[in-house]
Order: sequence, then structure tokens, then C-alpha cells
Amino acid sequence: MKYIANTTRRLKIVAIDDSQMILNFLKAFFGKEYDVTTYGSTSEALKDLSEGKVFPDCILSDFYLGNDMTGLEFISQYKELDSTTPILILSGSCEMNQKLECLQSGAADFVTKPFNPMELDVRVKNALSISSHENTYRHAV
Repeated sequence: MKYIANTTRRLKIVAIDDSQMILNFLKAFFGKEYDVTTYGSTSEALKDLSEGKVFPDCILSDFYLGNDMTGLEFISQYKELDSTTPILILSGSCEMNQKLECLQSGAADFVTKPFNPMELDVRVKNALSISSHENTYRHAV
């Protein structure tokens, strides 16, 4: 499956995690195909997103970020700003109620850590493809 949403610019991913190792990996892995901006906290990311400093096509966020807001709280706050950008939650927990809460709150997907990089890549592409189709439909109506 080849994904082409916009050939005039590289798509942008925002990655949020309190682990610098995960952020470095996501930036290196996805940086070959996307522009990747990383944040060590959801509050820092939300500040830049709300101020229009970054306009992502997709967001990858850890669920637990130490003393920061959870991924669930981030989804809720960010969806008030932009309900169209897909958010994928990454979590070391595989509790079903946590997954369901995130998905019911508007997350495009929930991926359990440790994740397979190729699987995460496919999930990101799927989320971007669905988002692109929804935006095309929204503008056609």
C-alpha cells in the first residue's frame, strides 16, 4: 500500500514521550519520510500546538508521562483545538479499559509498547489515509 496525501510537502508528525530514547527512535525512524517534532511532555506540546507553532498531520503520544497529563487528558484537550488530526497513543500498558477510553475519546489508534516499528509505520499511514479521506469528503460536502 502506497500512501500519498500531499506531494507538495512532507507530512508532519508530532511525537510526545517522556523517554528521550523513544523520541530519538521515533525521530530517526519516521524522519526518513516525515518532518518529526518531538516533545518530552504533553503540556509543552499542547502549548506549541495551541499557539500554532506546529501543525501536525499526525500525533504520537505516550499515555503515561510522569507528572504530566495523561494521553487521555491530552486527547480531550487537543480535540478541542483540532478534531481532525489523528492521535495514536503509545502505552506500556495493555489494559483493555485504558485502550477503550482512549479510542472512545477520539484516538485514532492505541499501540502497546514495545511496538514493532513496521507495524507502527502501517498504523500511522492508515491513520493519515483515513484522515485525508475524511478531509476530502468534508470539503466536498
